[in-house]
Amino acid sequence: MSMKQLFFPIMALMLLAGACTQDQNRNASNKLQSSLTQGLRLDMAAASTQDNIRVIPIVSDAPAPSKPMNYVPLNEAMQRKGFRVLERQNFGRQEDNWFHAVTVMNKLQDTVYIMSGDVVTGGNQDRVFAHNEVVLPGSVRNLEVYCVEADRSYYYDPSASEAEKSLGMFKGYYNVASPTVRKAIEKDANQEAVWNAVAEVRKANKIEHRTQTYAALDNDDKNELTQKRDAYQQYFAAQLKNRADVVGMVVCSGDEVLGVEIFRTPTLFQSRCEPLLHGYIADAAVMEKTDKNLADAAIQARFERVARLTDADKIPGSETGKFSLHGQWLHVYSK
Repeated sequence: MSMKQLFFPIMALMLLAGACTQDQNRNASNKLQSSLTQGLRLDMAAASTQDNIRVIPIVSDAPAPSKPMNYVPLNEAMQRKGFRVLERQNFGRQEDNWFHAVTVMNKLQDTVYIMSGDVVTGGNQDRVFAHNEVVLPGSVRNLEVYCVEADRSYYYDPSASEAEKSLGMFKGYYNVASPTVRKAIEKDANQEAVWNAVAEVRKANKIEHRTQTYAALDNDDKNELTQKRDAYQQYFAAQLKNRADVVGMVVCSGDEVLGVEIFRTPTLFQSRCEPLLHGYIADAAVMEKTDKNLADAAIQARFERVARLTDADKIPGSETGKFSLHGQWLHVYSK
């Protein structure tokens, strides 16, 4: 067969391959967009604003999942007998860097959902969880954390029993850390960066405390900024509370989107709403005020970019995250 005779079959194969590639790209694009037809949308009409902070609810018109997802959030689990967070137990071997892990014991009948950014108080130092995790009933796990309380490495609770002291029990849940701290956890993933982020938030909010803990944002000596944050917290929580269709929120300050949070069900969002708001307000309340406001179209675009993650493992070029379990996404976010 001559070269001329070979030319046309080769060209046909190249055109066919190009068409297949275009179809694949189109299918991938359609897949990314499909999440936006699953009932997720911004409720711009219900947006609430206080000073330079704006919160827009994300609602879902999709039917509830056929299998209920009854995950107990960490803030609720720590109030129940049978669930404990302890300083890391070595289980027969000594390990270095004890402060980078805690032991979680779940004797409840429920699965406990821990979110990256959840802050617990007590132990030898207040800590923040580094990853999204679920802890099954009847299980014991060591989970990665970072310290959010410099200048303390001892158990300080004088009212604790000897057993509690020996185990280094964490008695309190605080809130979800601010986006500044959460970014340091995920982007830098080292203790020094987390301490620097905590120091930045404390300095901006004019917080003084005997130890440099993130949880001192709500210390007993309430200054003007603390009172302002409390007022913001009450206002925005009231706007979002008990809405059966809300699964998330977009939080803005002036002309900047601070973050997008989307949960699979309204129940999951309601359990995380107030702790998340606390962190966003810690950053937003001290941001410089501006007359510029972000256009609704820009907010919509940011929401859509994050919402696509419900169907994709990664959206190129976007600062997003996704937590899935058993093939179902539970939480997608951008901060």
